[in-house]
Amino acid sequence: MKGYGRLLKYLRPQIARILLGFALMGIFALFSGFSIAMLYPIFDIVLTPRAEDAAVRSQLRADIPLGYQLREFGRELTDEYGKAIRHEQSLGDASRQAKLALLGLLRENPADRILGWICLAGILLMFFKTSTGYLQKIVFVRVEEKTVMLLRNDLFERIESHSLPFFSRYGTGELISRVVNDVGALKQSTVSSIAELLRNASVALVFLAIALLVSWQLTLAVFVVVPPAIWLIARMGDKLKTYSGRAQAKTADIVHFLQEVFVAHRLVIAFRAVGREIKRFHQESYRYFRIYLKFMRLDSLAAPLSEFLTTSIGILVLWYGGSLVIHSTGGITAGQFVVFCGALFAMMRPISTCARMYNELQKGRAILSRLWEIADVPPEITDSPHARTLEKFSDSVRYEQVSFSYVSGQPVLQHCSLEIPHGSIVALVGPSGGGKSTLADLLLRFHDPTDGFITIDGLDIREITLNSLRQLIGVVTQETLLFNTSVKENIRFGRPEATDEEVETASRAANAHDFIRALPEGYNTCVGERGSRLSGGERQRIAIARAILCDPQILVLDEATSSLDSESETLIQEAISRLLMGRTTLVIAHRLSTIQQADCIYVVDKGRIVEAGRHEQLLARDGRYRRLYELQFAKAQIESAENSSEMP
Repeated sequence: MKGYGRLLKYLRPQIARILLGFALMGIFALFSGFSIAMLYPIFDIVLTPRAEDAAVRSQLRADIPLGYQLREFGRELTDEYGKAIRHEQSLGDASRQAKLALLGLLRENPADRILGWICLAGILLMFFKTSTGYLQKIVFVRVEEKTVMLLRNDLFERIESHSLPFFSRYGTGELISRVVNDVGALKQSTVSSIAELLRNASVALVFLAIALLVSWQLTLAVFVVVPPAIWLIARMGDKLKTYSGRAQAKTADIVHFLQEVFVAHRLVIAFRAVGREIKRFHQESYRYFRIYLKFMRLDSLAAPLSEFLTTSIGILVLWYGGSLVIHSTGGITAGQFVVFCGALFAMMRPISTCARMYNELQKGRAILSRLWEIADVPPEITDSPHARTLEKFSDSVRYEQVSFSYVSGQPVLQHCSLEIPHGSIVALVGPSGGGKSTLADLLLRFHDPTDGFITIDGLDIREITLNSLRQLIGVVTQETLLFNTSVKENIRFGRPEATDEEVETASRAANAHDFIRALPEGYNTCVGERGSRLSGGERQRIAIARAILCDPQILVLDEATSSLDSESETLIQEAISRLLMGRTTLVIAHRLSTIQQADCIYVVDKGRIVEAGRHEQLLARDGRYRRLYELQFAKAQIESAENSSEMP
């Protein structure tokens, strides 16, 4: 089927185990066939003994030489069973030889003893059948789980290889849904279904072979009515594929909605939006309910419909074939018809299961199309074929006429040029939304410029390997991102091999050691989701310790001290001062008081660099920087006066 061929990539490493599963599957099918074929000797030979068989047994009781017995037995077979054997020529040589062997047993043993042997053989057959069925299921369960694991790992690797535009296009909730829900659903709708389909198909083929050996005419008559039933089930499978895809898409919408609401729960409460969000969730949930109900109506109809069709076919055969036996017009005995009916009815369940598995595979196609949609998106930011490793930065970083747009025709940056000499501190200031953070993102190659270029030591950063480029650069952002693990693991996130002593040294430099020691488990304390168990200043100091431990040559500080109280800001400023020593730094500043000592300040407004110079130079001009500074200074005076008036 279309889309399933790509799963071979994940199945190929398990080919030996798959072949073992197929071998066990074949053995299981043969044992299933033998168990039905045993009905023939029970009905035609053991339960309806013939006079000829009794004569053979009486001869064996007499004291007659073995050679004479065999000759007499052969003559009796020729004379008394000639007509019967001619009736059974359709069964072929193998069938006649089997009958001769059974009659040979009857020469030496009474029927009740033979019946006991057949029952014992039936128990042994059932034991081996169930054992091989269990073993092949275990084999395919391992294949199934490993295939899903490899697929999920591959999908996660592909998602993680993308840069920021990809995550803007696909929401976090949708990506989580595809990695968790879709891959989990795929397990039941593809790998399990394929194994179950093959197992039941092999069993059905064995039963079909038995039915053909008994009466090929009757078998062909049965299968005249089978194709329409198969067509009807296939049509239902196509509709199931459509509704399955819609249900999976709506599940992703719900996961995305929940992820957004749970993350922003504080905001939801603050703006009295709990009732509104509950109503939105009810609407999303109801849409999913409607789609899934349509899907389940079809899915629930598939099994009983296929069972009804197959059972109806079996009952018609029972009526027609039974009439042939009763009136002796079909050339088959009662025992043969019992075997035929047993094979036919035994075939119904695997055929019904195959139909159901076909529908499952249709659902799997819908899931696979969603997964391949994600997997096939090419990474926007990759290493060029001739990219080289840059281990040391020694001269300068330059932006040369850089322009950038998230959406075509809506520029965020326009012809920006700036220089960051080695060892200097360069600041970007300006109103929110002016493009300051985007300039920093371009340096890290979260995006590539739509025009112009950025160089480090004269080398275009697109010609530097991503790994070595980002190893040169450390980042401390306003929104501190911490993982739900220990303080220690968060600090050495950029250097997993760092020792405990190095972690502690970095923490002391970041003014974080004292508060970390006061935590319940010190450095082993879990910080909670997104660092929720720590204050904003504590999270920021851990982020600075993480940057210090990485020891980057170029440092990007993206409004690292905004939204902090005075005490936390003082501690963080001390930590940043240590962090800046000997490093080339790009500072994105909200508070102008924090960048007055910068070697150069660039004012960014509406995507353009409108001013550049030192703090004193920019104040001396009657420009954008001076107006920003005066606005912040006036605001600071007002806040100071208000604080003074509130003091007793």
